[in-house]
Amino acid sequence: DDTLAWSPDSKSILFTDEATSPDGSSSWSVIKMADLATGDISIWVGKSDPQDYQYGELAWAPKPDEIIIGLKLPPDFTSRGLLLVKPDDLGGPVVAHDPQFFYQTPKWDPWGEDVLFQEEMITGQHTTDIAVWKDGMTQPHVVAQGTWPHWLP
Repeated sequence: DDTLAWSPDSKSILFTDEATSPDGSSSWSVIKMADLATGDISIWVGKSDPQDYQYGELAWAPKPDEIIIGLKLPPDFTSRGLLLVKPDDLGGPVVAHDPQFFYQTPKWDPWGEDVLFQEEMITGQHTTDIAVWKDGMTQPHVVAQGTWPHWLP
C-alpha cells in the first residue's frame, strides 16, 4: 500500500487519512504520523492547508531520513506530483511534476539514493513508464515502459 510508510527505524508510521472541520461541513486529506513507542498519532502534514492537496503516495527512504509524498501540485491540476521532504522540514525539491502525467508507486532503493516510480501520461496518447530520480536531478529519467516498479532484492 503506497499510502502507508514505515520509518527506517520502524518506530513510526506515516499514513494518509481524512480530516473534518469541527462542524462537519468539509473534509480534506492529511498525512498522519503514529509514534509506536508512545501510541501518539498526530497530523504531520495538512492540518492548516488552505486547500486539499489530496495527499497519497508515501515512501520513506532508508537513509538519509527523507520521504517522498504524492500530492496535487497545484491543487487545481488533475495530475499528481511527487515531492521530497524531511520529517522535520516539509520543504524540499519536486521529484516529478508535469501536468500531463500522474506519478505513483514510489520505491526507494535499499541505500536511499534513487527512487523508482510509475509515470502515466494522462493527456494525448496514454503511456505508462517507469522513471528513476535521485537528488540533484532536475527531472526524472525514464528507464522502461511498464507499471508497478520495484527494486530487486
